[in-house]
Amino acid sequence: MDELTLREQHVIRLMRPEDLDQVMAIERASFESPWTKNNFFDEFKNSDLSTQLVMEFDNQIIAFAIIWAIMDECHLANIAVHPDFRRKGVAEILLNKIISIARDRNCRKIMLEVRKSNEPAIHLYNKYCFEKVGLRKNYYYDGFMRQEDAVLMDLNLTKEG
Repeated sequence: MDELTLREQHVIRLMRPEDLDQVMAIERASFESPWTKNNFFDEFKNSDLSTQLVMEFDNQIIAFAIIWAIMDECHLANIAVHPDFRRKGVAEILLNKIISIARDRNCRKIMLEVRKSNEPAIHLYNKYCFEKVGLRKNYYYDGFMRQEDAVLMDLNLTKEG
């Protein structure tokens, strides 16, 4: 599977409860402190604010994202790509969809937190003109004495271009 095939043959759709086993496998493979299945079920209950997306390729979920739209702001709450599909443009495809949804909802900006050590994600967000706007000290807690700062980033959707 090459990147061009992936770009042409993927499907992005709303997440359904029956997707959660595949989503949870990606979540656990992606994060040291993963969301629980109940966290995802809670997102379904908050469908007035929360949009849950999955990206499929060849009938397999390869990525997902959770977006919160509150007033005129969008928050990228969670995004992850299956390890077998990383570095193939999947996150970019999904991020473009998120930006499109935020624009459709008349959001002024997209906000997110990302681990300070997650250089590939920070590089991607910089590529899409997200700007570092702050730091949350010890935002992530992974158990025994392991904490990490979160970099706060915003994408201004009101700028031209």
